[in-house]
Amino acid sequence: MIDLGAGNAWADQVALARLYRTAFDHLKVSAGVKVGPGIELWVPAAGDATAWVESLARSIAAVAPGFEHHGVAGGPAAVAPYSPLAAPGAPVSAPIGWDELDDPALTPAAFTVRTVADRVAERGDLFAAALAPPRALPPLV
Repeated sequence: MIDLGAGNAWADQVALARLYRTAFDHLKVSAGVKVGPGIELWVPAAGDATAWVESLARSIAAVAPGFEHHGVAGGPAAVAPYSPLAAPGAPVSAPIGWDELDDPALTPAAFTVRTVADRVAERGDLFAAALAPPRALPPLV
């Protein structure tokens, strides 16, 4: 899991997630993205991916200095998908499609306990990419 939330404003998290999306596409790495309360990226990796995530974060930091990069391969900060958050309006930690990062209406509170079931019924479980069988990650050069 890569947490983009700590230390970054929402717009910066979205910008960072788009950079990671480009990197994952280039590397042909399957990953999922989830919002609430910040943005988390989930990569199904075989073994300990900590060094790989840190290396990828350093590569992205080289092209996008000024952001906080918090890469972890799982950890206590992770919020389970579809979990309600303790915030007004009852937002839910919701998986999104990578294309939704381009929607200016996307916010951490975009999905709530009242709307998430209909969303899953319409779009399916968008967390499926993060639940793909773990695999070895490609080398970063």
